[in-house]
Amino acid sequence: DPGPIDPEFGPIDIVTLIPLGLDEFWVALLDANEIAFTPPTWREFAPEGPYPSCSGISAEQWANGVLYCADDNTIYWDEGYAALLAGPEGFGDMAVGYLFSNAYSEAVQVALGSTSTGETRALLNGCLTGVWAAWTLPTNAEQSLVLSAGDLDEALITAIIRSDPTTDTDVNGSAFEATDAFRAGVLGGVEACQARA
Repeated sequence: DPGPIDPEFGPIDIVTLIPLGLDEFWVALLDANEIAFTPPTWREFAPEGPYPSCSGISAEQWANGVLYCADDNTIYWDEGYAALLAGPEGFGDMAVGYLFSNAYSEAVQVALGSTSTGETRALLNGCLTGVWAAWTLPTNAEQSLVLSAGDLDEALITAIIRSDPTTDTDVNGSAFEATDAFRAGVLGGVEACQARA
């Protein structure tokens, strides 16, 4: 059972469906705008390690559960953390979707040549995640991945949990900033994210 995300085709596990949905959306959008983009590959790692090696990513950062490595254009994800988030004691499968999409958004920013850094870059990833989430709403018969009731709530909860503990931490954005960035992407699309860059 894939949980609340209902596949129209292919394997039904969320760690397969979500990457397929991200590829389907972003490859088409970037290609339509004539932006060169090679979709990232996906590799899981065990919670206890060994952790992947990627320049600019410290050992402590692997505790984030999902990270994009520009060195090899790969999204690495902690299989234990994903299972915990999607399981009965977690927030649901769109919690995994939010983290996967945030990492994928980093790959998109690299393709776009974004020079944003720090909190601004993290919030732009959240906004781009909102753009992808809006595509998965059940309004487009062409898509392979469709959200159901509660999935956007799961993404928002994850945005809040992953936000900065204080308003002056300036790493991922405060809870308000993170949810506002995600909401801007859902409601305003890529244009809203460009305005925030």
